[in-house]
Amino acid sequence: MKKIIICMFFAFIATNVFCQEIYEINWIGSSSSHYQGALVMFKNNTGKLRVKYHKGMEIIMVEQTMKLENTILGTRLTGYNPVFPDTEKKFPVYNADNFYLVNDEYNNLTITNIDDGGSTSKASIRLIEGDEINEFLLLFNWKL
Repeated sequence: MKKIIICMFFAFIATNVFCQEIYEINWIGSSSSHYQGALVMFKNNTGKLRVKYHKGMEIIMVEQTMKLENTILGTRLTGYNPVFPDTEKKFPVYNADNFYLVNDEYNNLTITNIDDGGSTSKASIRLIEGDEINEFLLLFNWKL
């Protein structure tokens, strides 16, 4: 799994080109809530991230536009415009997510989410492949 993530990270830096790839991103927010995201990236370095989390017993989902950008500090996956899934209606109280991907001198990949509200948390990412794609996306009421 580490090899896939590192290869994916090098693909970010080397080519900045995606062929509609699907990723799972997980992190724990400042309120100790577990956030799980389904990220779909396209060839033009843009994508959609659908995030699922619990608020009490309720499952909440939000969707945001993502853009892959190179910065002086590394690669950033920047979130914009959180909306209710499959709509253009603004989600009322969700800070867009910004993931910073850094590969250190030992080829260890670290991912940090700093949302637009300034909350910081460590994250993990993995590539979803093959037969697992449709099953994974169904968890987010999403189908390609």
